[in-house]
Formats: sequence, C-alpha cells, structure tokens
Amino acid sequence: RIQATFKSSPYGSYNHSHADQNSFIIQAYGENLAIKSGYYDAYHSTHDSGFTRKTGAHNSVSVATAKGQQDDNFKAKGELTGFLNHLDFDIAAGDATGAYQGGLDKFERCMIYLRPDVFVVIDELDAKGTGSAQFEWWLNAEHDITAYEEGTGVRLSEGNAALDATVQYPQKVTTYYNNTFALSDMREYSAGGKYANANVQRRVWFETPKVNRTKMVVTMDVHKADEAARYTDVKYYEDYMKMTFEDGTIVLVNLQ
Repeated sequence: RIQATFKSSPYGSYNHSHADQNSFIIQAYGENLAIKSGYYDAYHSTHDSGFTRKTGAHNSVSVATAKGQQDDNFKAKGELTGFLNHLDFDIAAGDATGAYQGGLDKFERCMIYLRPDVFVVIDELDAKGTGSAQFEWWLNAEHDITAYEEGTGVRLSEGNAALDATVQYPQKVTTYYNNTFALSDMREYSAGGKYANANVQRRVWFETPKVNRTKMVVTMDVHKADEAARYTDVKYYEDYMKMTFEDGTIVLVNLQ
C-alpha cells in the first residue's frame, strides 16, 4: 500500500495546528518516506516553536531563508480548491496564499497521483508583493537522503521503501541537505525532554534563483528500495513542458 495525505486547512496554524498548509506526507510498504519532522517535546518549547511548528519542517514551501507561513495564527489558513478521483489518477489542489499573511502573493499547489505510484507536484508561486524571492521547496525524511550524482534530485530511503524526487522545473535550482534540527537559516533547535536522544531527522530543500514568480514541478517516484526509479522523459517548449512517463502517461504543464 502507498498512501499520500495532503493538507490545506481552514483552521490556520493556531494551537495544535502547524504552519504547514499545502504540505503532504507519503508512506509506502509500511515505511514513512516524506514526513512531518520535529517532535512535540513540550508545548511551545524552544524546539517546538523554533523547528517543529515551522513550514520547513514539513513538505511545503518557504522563502529564503526559512521565511514560511505564520505560526500560531488562526488566520494563516489554507483552502482545498479541488479533488478528482479517476481510475488512472487522482488530483488534490490547495491554496495556501493566506497562510503567509502577505508574505507571498500566491502559493497554489496541485498534487497528481499517477498510478502505479508516481506523484507530480505543481506549485504556482508569486512574490510580487514583496519583490523577488528565492523559493525553498522542502522534503523531510526519517533517515537516509542521497543526492543524485547527476541532475537535480534526491532519494529518500526507509527500510524496504524508497522515493526518488526530481525537480523538473525550474531547470536550475540549488539543492541543500541538513541532518540537524535546523532550517535554511541554520539556527539549530535541538529536541528536549523525552526526545533529547531521539532520531534527528533529515531534510532537503531545493532553492530557486531569485525571481518574482515561477512554477515548480517536482516528480516523486515511490518504489521498493531494491528497484530502480522509473524513467521520465521531459521536453521543454516555449510556454509549456511535456513529461512522458514509463507507462506512456503524458502530463503537460503550462509554464506561463
């Protein structure tokens, strides 16, 4: 069984909710692959407020460096804007613009599940109200994250499950890796209490060049750890891109 859970909530980030609108988690073959990281060592402890509740600790988007959605704010809302179930694919869509409370003009995410077990995440990002920005696309894991030798992508491995994530657009991003309880601002917030010696989860973020607006397109292939990732053929045109997957499925993305 492979399962993805997508969140965009009208309850904001208040109290026990986090600043994680338009985030997702992925589990496969009994393993946690893309996770919500951090621990609840105490309510609004240094670790809880400084790391666990932050956008970068979840699989969402922030602006460099680690400027994410507002925390502990009921108005920092997300909204599910669409869902479609089909024999060949599922689509979930959300709008998390309001979660940034003016920090972004737009963050709309469309997550497509292509059977058998490839995900396509399409994000529309606009920072015009605050000028240009470097967007950070986050992916968190329990343990191993390995960067590809070529190309822009990583592999998350956990037990007998693996997830290969590749940034298909923009074609030039910078990949960063961290194995401490720190985000891109490099401020470390270690867990305390009963979690003082708990596993320190890993994370990776893909950072765009400084732009006013962009789309980010990331493919995630989920498979058994001893299997290779499926091949994706990607072609770029003037105003759109075409992804052809190994089973013949084609996804077109408007880049305007």
